[in-house]
Amino acid sequence: MLKRSEILEILETAKRIDSRYKLPGADKHKYRLNPPISASFVRALEEKYSFTFPTDYFHFITEIGDGGAGPYYGIFPFEDFMKKDFYTDYRNSLKNEFAPRPMKLDDTNYYIVTPQKDFLENPSKYYVYEKADKDSDCLYDGIYPFCTPGCYSDFCLVVTGEMRGKILYTDNMGAYELIANSFEEFYQNWLNCISDTENLHKEIGERRIFGKKTIFGYLHKFRFIPHRKPSDNP
Repeated sequence: MLKRSEILEILETAKRIDSRYKLPGADKHKYRLNPPISASFVRALEEKYSFTFPTDYFHFITEIGDGGAGPYYGIFPFEDFMKKDFYTDYRNSLKNEFAPRPMKLDDTNYYIVTPQKDFLENPSKYYVYEKADKDSDCLYDGIYPFCTPGCYSDFCLVVTGEMRGKILYTDNMGAYELIANSFEEFYQNWLNCISDTENLHKEIGERRIFGKKTIFGYLHKFRFIPHRKPSDNP
């Protein structure tokens, strides 16, 4: 299990190195965690909306922090997701089963999440989910969006079905890529990334010169985002 004290130490070191917040999204979360949220509050909402979070994510928001520091713009606060009217359809969709089908080669012509070359290298990690209720404002069922790299895409935690607990990257158009087998793995990969102080110094320096290009390659080395050229993810 992730430990708050160890995470705070890593974040403090990363903040000293990246004091001007050069990494993508760092100026948003500033390497700070929000306070944890009440476990009873989370359990009450799980009961109200008929779903349950995997243990590692529940532990994170109730023992470590309800959002804050994380990949890109950070981890979304669960409390905001549960209170804002904008997310009403999304909350109601959490109980529905997420049952995607395997992506087919032809699908790569339609979904921006999957360059054909990447699909051919590892087709088993790509999926398509076609929501039955076309009138709903919610684009999916049984998954909780908790982080975004921008450009209308999200990282999501599956809370129902056979893939429960896994982390997917979605273009919010119906395509999904498996990124990690658990929230803990996903977050630990990011911690590993910013804990590598030698490379962190290097990447921050190169970013000042070359912009977005280098950090995309750097983060890909730690396997928590799909490998894209900057032109693929403007």
